[in-house]
Amino acid sequence: MKNVIVACFIISGAINSISYQLLSNIQESSEQFYHPWFLLLGQFLFQSISVILFLILSETKKITPDFNEKKMNITYFTIPTILDLLGVVLFSFSMKLLSSGLVIVLRLIIILLTGLLSVMYLNNVLNRHNILGITFLICGIVILAISPLLFSNYDDENCNNRECTSSTQSYGIGIILCILSSIFHSFSILIEDKFIREFKINPIKVTGIQGIFGLLISFTLVILFQFVPCTATSKCREDFMSVLCAGNFFVEDSIYAFKQMADNGKLLTCVTIFIFNLGLYYKFFSCFVIKEFNSTTRAILDNIKLLIVFIFFLLQTNDSCLKEKFHWLQIVGFILLILGTVVYIELVKIPFLGLNNQMQKQEESDGKLKKFDTQQFELESVSTFENNSINL
Repeated sequence: MKNVIVACFIISGAINSISYQLLSNIQESSEQFYHPWFLLLGQFLFQSISVILFLILSETKKITPDFNEKKMNITYFTIPTILDLLGVVLFSFSMKLLSSGLVIVLRLIIILLTGLLSVMYLNNVLNRHNILGITFLICGIVILAISPLLFSNYDDENCNNRECTSSTQSYGIGIILCILSSIFHSFSILIEDKFIREFKINPIKVTGIQGIFGLLISFTLVILFQFVPCTATSKCREDFMSVLCAGNFFVEDSIYAFKQMADNGKLLTCVTIFIFNLGLYYKFFSCFVIKEFNSTTRAILDNIKLLIVFIFFLLQTNDSCLKEKFHWLQIVGFILLILGTVVYIELVKIPFLGLNNQMQKQEESDGKLKKFDTQQFELESVSTFENNSINL
């Protein structure tokens, strides 16, 4: 079951990245589709559906009630919801100001910060093989990020016109926004981990509650931003002020977003897949991964999607500007990425330098516990048989 959850989480994350890149590169009315607050509202709308799903499954007895679940004030979930909201929006801003390679490297902060804080505040333990796995993973991601800088990714000269050249000031702002986004995401994951473990709450319920709070907050913000004036100085959005404007005159322009989708079926499909998958599936499986493993494992597994995304854009032929170009250095990066992940989640044991000591101790402990449970069951069975014999 755990393997299925992990696979679904990785695939869902890959669908998010692919659909977002596609919708961001679709030109409609000579402009790209850029409505971060509108997409955020759609995400929380679908995420809130999890509450209905949870109630239906509970009524039909498809979900077994967890009697260990503790009561808590559900308003506490506004904290990770707001952090998640800020993280998503700031990430959208930074994606417009920075290159994708730099963004990938800066997002490593999520792994490092989540791992460090989970040890400090959630009493998680990072053993030698975990630290080695994280090291491999970081090296792999850095190699994948610098590969496009060393080798040109495009054959078509016109492709360079799609990417905007940020000013030094905007570039610095983009780095700050990406770092803040990573920090907000890290704390959001950690708080979810604490709530799920401490209060024993079902992940479907967690997803739905956060969706409702997020829907209320994002809906309020979207309505307000329809009337906040904002002038985009460039359609290319290479400066910070242009990034703040979803339309040409306001911070958000949902009517224009609907118009763009109505005029382009491909855009409508990509937007629908993105918000539906992100809100209903990705967040859902994210909470399950946190429950079955921990917040650090969730942050690490999220990077495996890079391999699926790369293969997708390597094979696609519809858009030469989105098509990935293969370089030998990327093989090294993906090998380290996969190796780091399998070492961290203990799919591979390294029998030297004491890297498997903790796994051996855990196996011995599990073996003793299993043996104790077996003996306890046998004693109970014998006792039951003797009592029945006496009664006869």
